[in-house]
Amino acid sequence: MNFGIGAAAEVTNVSAFGTITSVKFVPYKITGNASVTSASNVMVQGYGTLFETELSVGDKIMIGSNTRTVVTIASNTSLNVNTSFGSILTNRPVRHWERYLIGGQGYNNHKLPTITVSSTLGTGANIAVTTIMGDGENLFPRGTGRAGEIQEITILDPGKGIRTTPQIVLTSLGDGTAEANATLSPTLQELPGRWTTSDSIISSSDRRLQGRDYYINYSYLLSSEIEFGKYKKIFKELLHPAGFKSYAELNRLNELDANNVTMNTLTVPKNIRTLSGTVNVNSTIFVVGTGTKFTKAANLDFIGANTWIAVNSEIRMVNSIISDTLLTVNSAFTITANNEELVVLNVDYDAVATEVTLDEIIAENDLILSVET
Repeated sequence: MNFGIGAAAEVTNVSAFGTITSVKFVPYKITGNASVTSASNVMVQGYGTLFETELSVGDKIMIGSNTRTVVTIASNTSLNVNTSFGSILTNRPVRHWERYLIGGQGYNNHKLPTITVSSTLGTGANIAVTTIMGDGENLFPRGTGRAGEIQEITILDPGKGIRTTPQIVLTSLGDGTAEANATLSPTLQELPGRWTTSDSIISSSDRRLQGRDYYINYSYLLSSEIEFGKYKKIFKELLHPAGFKSYAELNRLNELDANNVTMNTLTVPKNIRTLSGTVNVNSTIFVVGTGTKFTKAANLDFIGANTWIAVNSEIRMVNSIISDTLLTVNSAFTITANNEELVVLNVDYDAVATEVTLDEIIAENDLILSVET
């Protein structure tokens, strides 16, 4: 039944009664057998073998349970391996690891391999193949090149001053038929560059506008509420570094002339209270609350019509309480503010009221008030 190839196995264990208990797949054997005559010898002696035809330098072979790499092939019946086998082996099969797939190839469940058990001691063994391990895969072998083909040559010394292409002689290596050609590389090589400065790199973090004195590394800027001329001489004598250029910015505080401000007089008690929740205001007369209880506060006389409130430093008078989260004031707010506290400036109607001005309310309650002049 010539439909598959490469199936090979060896008996690896028998019972005390001689029954075969374990069989293991092994690589396919080549023609003939071989022996290793010394435990320290790397030479393999073949009998009826075709080493020159069936093997190449670099192939892996297995004799007994030992796998070695072929180093040289002297003849069809003699070869050397990379390391000694460590034991004497007599008339053993030589198995080639790379000839066929382990377990064979080309078989299926309708065309299984037959088995012949060979033994020098036992008789009557019977082993049957019942199935295959694969499930119908199509495998195609593919190699990188011919066996023994040179794939890479390492240059140990490139030499110098070479003007003509040198010849490469490989006649003393392998079977002497290998050929190689030398190619001279150009003397000018382009290597990866690197930045030594950040000049002309647009996205550099230290890019800055260059100027004669101001935008340079040797200038610094002072900021003060006092004119630079008043302390320039003292500063330069004490702290000014030599070679640096100093500049100064004057921060002016615009003071409001009290004579040009008209304040209304209010009758409010000198105590305030912050209601629960927060409020939002914009350029309208509406105050929108979040988590507030305006109606409940009104029932407790905490807030109501004509009550003065402050939101984000702007003071307004309450016109009406619409709901727990909405009320109106007497004039629209000038700014937009969100999540602000609402401060009631007259919350205790039982307290004794005194005549105070907005200036006093602000000063006593640490409020900042924006006014128009």
